[in-house]
Amino acid sequence: MSVLVLASDEDAVADRVAAELTGRGVLVVRMNPSVFPQRLSMAARISCGEPWSGSLTPEVGESIDLAAIRSVWLRQSSQFVVDDRMSAPETAFAYGEARRGFGGVLAALGRCLWVNDPMAAARAEYKPVQLAAAVEVGLAIPSSLITSDPLSAHDWARELGRPIIYKPLAPCDLHQPYRGSGRTAGPKAQADCTALSGAGPEVLRGACHRHRGRGLLCAHRLWERLGPRRLAQ
Repeated sequence: MSVLVLASDEDAVADRVAAELTGRGVLVVRMNPSVFPQRLSMAARISCGEPWSGSLTPEVGESIDLAAIRSVWLRQSSQFVVDDRMSAPETAFAYGEARRGFGGVLAALGRCLWVNDPMAAARAEYKPVQLAAAVEVGLAIPSSLITSDPLSAHDWARELGRPIIYKPLAPCDLHQPYRGSGRTAGPKAQADCTALSGAGPEVLRGACHRHRGRGLLCAHRLWERLGPRRLAQ
């Protein structure tokens, strides 16, 4: 039985863990999933009464028997790299097939311990699920609202009566050098019902968090490019 480590080539943490496991007599196979399908191939089959079987074979190095994998350690890695001669639709199709084929077969391996389980990790990406889980285990969370209705946002902000922040539901690329007036949003801005007009689903939180540079938009530091959706006019 073996442990499959899926990590980028530059992952020093994965290097140290793999070395420690090897020193304890565990068979470790390290692969970079982003090189699939160009420099890493998969051949997997399934039939009635039989689980998935087959192998993963890198361009350089030894292959691994899928049936022999007892654990998978999934680290952060880059996206699959497909042939750059493909058109945009072909690239999208090939990427989707690689993700569902490569990832799907590994996720379907029976009695295989995942760290972390890809399905559980996918569910955990949803912020509403994160908040609900935190409440369920008794953690304190900031008062929060998800809405696509500007009037609901307005009423909630006014009822809250304290500064709020906007936090995207998914990673975004809105970071631009701030060239505004530098004013802080006051009570009028917090209660402005046009503040979020035209925006998609928003998360408004009733506690100020320190800006961590991960797409967090604070009420007092809003990028000018948002135009009519600014919290401060």
